[in-house]
Parts: sequence; structure tokens; C-alpha cells
Amino acid sequence: MVITHAYQHMPEALPLPAAFTLDFGEFISAQREGFGMALFSEHHFYLRADCELDSFQQDAIEALIDDSDRGAYLSKHRWIGFSTA
Repeated sequence: MVITHAYQHMPEALPLPAAFTLDFGEFISAQREGFGMALFSEHHFYLRADCELDSFQQDAIEALIDDSDRGAYLSKHRWIGFSTA
């Protein structure tokens, strides 16, 4: 069994956890307007073109850095964001 970021191109491969979460977030976000899920990091995801963080994502990362023992809870308009470390 192979575990890889390129699992879509290999019938018996499993995705890396980050690859699965990124792809699942895109899938979930496309299913219903007003609902979204995303995995983001202050570090670039290998082979992902769009890695620029928006202000909400930057605020979430800063909140985690400021209080990493507790996690962060942030909201933006009707969106609710959860960040975990």
C-alpha cells in the first residue's frame, strides 16, 4: 500500500492526512453555499499552488501562536472558524 499526496492517480493508494483534509475541505465547501472547511498553515503545502493566507487565516494562526495551549475560536460574519494545533 502506498500513502501519497498523488493518491487520485493511483487506484490502491491512500492520501496523506494533509492531502485528504485539503481535498475534503474543497469537496465540502463546494456542496453547500455558506459552508466551508479549510486546512491552512503558515508553511507552504508542497505542490499546492494557492498558499496565500487571507486575513481570517492569518488571525487564526496568530491566535494559536499567542495561546497554543487553549486553541482558537474565531468567527467571521456568519462563518465560524476553528483552529487547532
